[in-house]
Amino acid sequence: MFYIFANADGHLASVAENPIEPMEGYTIVETDAVYDYDRIHLVNGSIEELPPPPETMPHVEEPVDAIPMSSRDIELMNAIIGLSEELEKLKGDNK
Repeated sequence: MFYIFANADGHLASVAENPIEPMEGYTIVETDAVYDYDRIHLVNGSIEELPPPPETMPHVEEPVDAIPMSSRDIELMNAIIGLSEELEKLKGDNK
């Protein structure tokens, strides 16, 4: 395999199975090794594999009750709930 890397930053630009003409601004490395295209770059003329990406943390749904809130926030939420209930009563009286 022929791996073509950009000289500017060493990222993999292309891969070819057959020899290709040298291109300005690129380095071509021939090797029998097969690499994961997304996980290699060129460092000092040698192909190096990038470390695997970190495992993502699983999303855990937490109940709303588990969210810590200050007593002021709780008072405001209760006031809003109370106002909403009063509005619903007023709407019911006007029907």
